[in-house]
Amino acid sequence: MKDFHITAEISLFCDHIEFKEPFEIKPNCDQIKKIELKSHPEKIVVDYLVTSELEREAKELADFHLNFLADRLAFKENIPIKEVKIISIVCTGKEGENLSICVSEYVNLQDSVVVKKIIGKKSIEQISDFIQKNNVTGEIQEYFMMYKEAISERSIGLRFYQLYRLLEKINGNNRRSADEYISRNCPGVETRMSGKNNNERVTIFTWIRDSIHPKARQIGFPYAEISKNVHKLQDLVKKEIEYKL
Repeated sequence: MKDFHITAEISLFCDHIEFKEPFEIKPNCDQIKKIELKSHPEKIVVDYLVTSELEREAKELADFHLNFLADRLAFKENIPIKEVKIISIVCTGKEGENLSICVSEYVNLQDSVVVKKIIGKKSIEQISDFIQKNNVTGEIQEYFMMYKEAISERSIGLRFYQLYRLLEKINGNNRRSADEYISRNCPGVETRMSGKNNNERVTIFTWIRDSIHPKARQIGFPYAEISKNVHKLQDLVKKEIEYKL
């Protein structure tokens, strides 16, 4: 395992908060060894120490927890937050007997490639008709909003979490009902054991949800599973919203 020293920023609209001195908070994930917060003019700097074999996994894990941290700060202290981002990653590890150091700088990296679409006349008409629908309920409009926020999320971990929350909301704000919906609509879907006592068999989507839930004690961040399944979940949620229309 390598050590990744990750620096992140929570940008504020102005000087809404000042910490008299840096302080640490207790991580809820075994791979995160340290989290320290420091205040600066118009921003809060968060330093992470993360252990992982992959830089991309370490960044994703820090990014995922950073956003939850920002959400709680904003709520607790009524702080309007402008932006949340990873600034740099310093990796330290041994190659033989030598200590190697690698520095990466980040500027709002996207986790997926945006493909440009060419929209023809027929498609434009369909888009126009959809936008002008008059029979859309307030509930469906809320689904649209939540779906937009989820797919716009740069962190694939947060994207997955928000998409699953939307699927739960559509299914009566119920995790079990959401899992049953997935089972019905994804024949042959992979299952794993989960639950408080690891005695409940659920779909891989719900297993990921349980693993990254803020209340879960994380032994390891399921980065590979998230990467493999996030687009499948996105398609599933979109189809369910379309069906509700």
